Amino acid sequence: PTRPEIVRSYGLEPRNYYLVLCRIEPENNVDVIVKAFSRMKTDKKLAIVGGANYKSPYFADIKATAPKNVLFLGPVYTPGHIEELYGWSSAYIHGHEVGGTNPALLQAMGCGSCILAHDVVYNREVLGNAGMYWPPSPEALAVLLEQVEANPELADRFRSAAIERVRDQYCWDDIADQYADYFAWQLGLAGSAAPLLEMG
Repeated sequence: PTRPEIVRSYGLEPRNYYLVLCRIEPENNVDVIVKAFSRMKTDKKLAIVGGANYKSPYFADIKATAPKNVLFLGPVYTPGHIEELYGWSSAYIHGHEVGGTNPALLQAMGCGSCILAHDVVYNREVLGNAGMYWPPSPEALAVLLEQVEANPELADRFRSAAIERVRDQYCWDDIADQYADYFAWQLGLAGSAAPLLEMG
C-alpha cells in the first residue's frame, strides 16, 4: 500500500480497521465475523466491502444488529482502491467456506494482508502457514482478533509470510508452465513428462 488517502476517503485510518471483502451470503460467514468483532473492546472499525445482488434478509439482519463501528462500504470498483484497503488493514478476515482457490484470498496475500481465514481445506491449501485460522464461531474468531490487537509484530510476520507464499506458490509464469506441461503430457508430446500433480 502506498496511498493512505484512499482508505481515509472511506472513513478509515491505516492499520486501524479490519477488512472483510465478499458477497454477503451465509456461506461467507459475515454474521459470524460481525458477532466476533462485537465482542472486542477496540476503537478500530470493521469495514465490509461487498453486498448482496438481491433483497437479502440475511444482509438486512446483519446491518440491523451491527455496532456503529462496523462500516458497510458496498462494492468497490475504483481501480487500485481494493489493494489499498487490503494493504492498510490491521487484518483481512476471510470467511469463505466453499469455492476452492478464492481470488479474494490470493489478492489479500499479494497485498500483504495479515489474514485470519475460516478453517476449511480450501483456505488451508491456499494460505498454508502464512495466516491464522478460525472455526465457525464468534468466540474463536474473537480470540484471534484479540491476538492481532495485542501483538502488531505478529500481524507483521503474517503479512510478510503471505507475500512470500503467494510469490512462491502463485507466480503466473510458473502456473502457466504447469498447465503447458500438463496439456503436453495429455497429448503425448515427445519429451513431456507426467506432471507431479495431475490437474482436475
